[in-house]
Amino acid sequence: MVTTALVLSGAGGAVVASADPVGVPPSGAGGEVLAWGENSARQGNVPDSLKDKTVTAVAGGFSHSLALTSEGKITAWGSNEYHQTDLPTSLNGKTVTAIAAGSIHSLALTSDGKVTAWGDNEYHQSSVPTSLNGKTITAIAAGGGHSLALTSDGKVTAWGRDNRDQSSVPATLAGKTVTAIAAGAQHSLALTSDGTVTGWGYDVYKQSSPPATLAGKTVTAIAAGGLHSLALTSDGTVTGWGYDVYKQSSPPATLAGETVTAIAAGYYHSMATTADGTVTAWGNNGNRQTTRPASLTGRHATAVAAGFYHSMAIVTVPRIAAWGWNSNHQTDMPASLTGKVVTAIAAGGLHSLALTSDGTVTAWGDNDYKQSDVPDSLDGKTVTAIAAGSGHSLALTSDGTVTAWGNNWRHISDVPESLDGKTVTAIAADGNHSLALTSDGKVTAWGDNQYRQCDAPDSLDGKTVTAIAAGGGHSLALTSDGTITAWGHNNGGQSVVPASLDGKTVTAIAGGRWRSLAVTSDGKVTTWGSDQLHPIDVPASLDGKIVTAIAAHNEHALALTTDGTITAWGSNREGQTDVPMSLEGKTVTAIAAGGGHAMAIYER
Repeated sequence: MVTTALVLSGAGGAVVASADPVGVPPSGAGGEVLAWGENSARQGNVPDSLKDKTVTAVAGGFSHSLALTSEGKITAWGSNEYHQTDLPTSLNGKTVTAIAAGSIHSLALTSDGKVTAWGDNEYHQSSVPTSLNGKTITAIAAGGGHSLALTSDGKVTAWGRDNRDQSSVPATLAGKTVTAIAAGAQHSLALTSDGTVTGWGYDVYKQSSPPATLAGKTVTAIAAGGLHSLALTSDGTVTGWGYDVYKQSSPPATLAGETVTAIAAGYYHSMATTADGTVTAWGNNGNRQTTRPASLTGRHATAVAAGFYHSMAIVTVPRIAAWGWNSNHQTDMPASLTGKVVTAIAAGGLHSLALTSDGTVTAWGDNDYKQSDVPDSLDGKTVTAIAAGSGHSLALTSDGTVTAWGNNWRHISDVPESLDGKTVTAIAADGNHSLALTSDGKVTAWGDNQYRQCDAPDSLDGKTVTAIAAGGGHSLALTSDGTITAWGHNNGGQSVVPASLDGKTVTAIAGGRWRSLAVTSDGKVTTWGSDQLHPIDVPASLDGKIVTAIAAHNEHALALTTDGTITAWGSNREGQTDVPMSLEGKTVTAIAAGGGHAMAIYER
């Protein structure tokens, strides 16, 4: 009786026992652990002690689970009948770099290249052979009653149960360099440097016989389940073979066209993550191990692991950072956001908004105009987008309608009747006016119209608007041909699109108090307008970087680049352009600029 071994995290594709460098904890994005499926031994109850830890690898056994943190420490939980979750004292003071969970035993690889094993030892699967003495181990795998180790010379050592020759490394591997290993119930797999797979052990269902369909392909990762096997190839596709009664060896059609980055195999089920961080599971679902849990919504998975009848994933944890002016606690994160997954942010004059994966809005900061009191009319609705003006707030719901609240000077919080019956797809707000984009590609604006910022120009007639932005007293629209139209206040030239954008394809727009910004398809930022007190020129620090998002408000601007870092410029009177050091090493995914503060969503 068995399950599979571990899956290590890593954006480039997870392997059941990959050869990570010895001496450091596993590389790749870490995060939080989610578990679902069979929970009879509480193997699906992730312990609270991991809540503030960054997990880099997970492994699932028959009814126990393991997690490795960025500190090189292991947390184990679930069944302990054979002491498989009792970490041995020999690991004290050591840095663990990889983990593996067998049916009822566990393995750990430490930074000195040594293996520690514990738990059931009926077949001596927890007795590391002396033949490994003096060798540097780079990867490990654990099966039903056997264990595998890969050494730095590319050789495999196997020990433990051998009733099906699962611990008898085949002679066909002689002279080859093995780069990854996997252990199933009673079979084993090895991936060699030429991108081919070798299997051995129990083969009644051909789980040890890689299919001909892999010929000519380069395999990058392998996984071994109870009676089936999986391979991930360089083209991002999955191949399965072996026992298929539950279709565990037949990747679902939903993976067609997707780039798979990680795989895992349980006893009768399989798992994969794709480049967009989505988890797909297939096969036996008797314990809902292949049913995607609600807790995965809005999360980006970097690794998966499969136990006998339970599943695990490492997911990034979106968090909010806020800095700058805090006169009304607009940069103080409310406790109500604890444990929620933030998917979008918006910064107003003196208040802030957050949208979470459950489709609800949280608002905080200045509330003089009730702009931070989310209206009851949103109860039961799913919010899909948010925007914030100087003293008002907007929410777009899944039914394509807009709700506005807060300051209602010049009717900025009165959604116009002209939107009735239309489906709104995007919203924007700044200063004292609001914009809505409808599914027909048209713009509606309302609120303060002193500078005619709410009068969409005739030049937009016949064009399809794809994005909108609002400045202090002006408005911007991006059309499907990649060009910008601007209108409204023009005291600094902010509504005159510069000739330097002619012939370029604009991909994003933003508006500040007296300035406008655009990102073009080459990842460059163009800014125009004026600021009487602060330069608006794009900082030289952005040279050579590719910008993916921009934000502006009042007298400062932000740019997010492909490396997940923020560049800020303009007024720093309240520290709004001092990107906090706490974001160093973090991957930022969204930005927002407020009256004197700034916000970011980052992944832990």
